[in-house]
Amino acid sequence: MTKLLNLLKGKKTIITGVVMIVLGCLQGNQEIILNGLGFIFLRVGLNKQNFA
Repeated sequence: MTKLLNLLKGKKTIITGVVMIVLGCLQGNQEIILNGLGFIFLRVGLNKQNFA
């Protein structure tokens, strides 16, 4: 059950990261794009750790 909740929490983090990347592209702000990528890679790493 905990793994399922962690997976659902991860979806929101990935969506937030994608939105940040899109907004960064629209504004031409590289820092926002990198922060969005950071959110996505952080969540992917945590998901791998939880399911290993």
